[in-house]
Amino acid sequence: MSNPEPRGPCANPGNPVFSCMIKPGSHTPSEDPALARSQNLMYKTTSGDYGARSATFESSPCSYHPISQSFSQHLGLCGMFQDNSFNTSLDHRYVCNNNLIK
Repeated sequence: MSNPEPRGPCANPGNPVFSCMIKPGSHTPSEDPALARSQNLMYKTTSGDYGARSATFESSPCSYHPISQSFSQHLGLCGMFQDNSFNTSLDHRYVCNNNLIK
């Protein structure tokens, strides 16, 4: 058996825009400025990004303003609102059945 010739990182490039042709570990962030670009903090949205670093004074809130639970407490004591308004739906229990009248 002959050894197959070594292939590049992507054997079938297909669309070169979406095919990675970079050898793993060949570039370091200092060599390639596109890989070294820092991410804008305004657009960091995943929880992994938020939790990757410990909280600092600048990232923690200065004051805490909890939401009042008075509306939910009132519903818990009195129950949900019952709508006993004017009912316009048909009552099908009193529909005349012509087959029984014959």
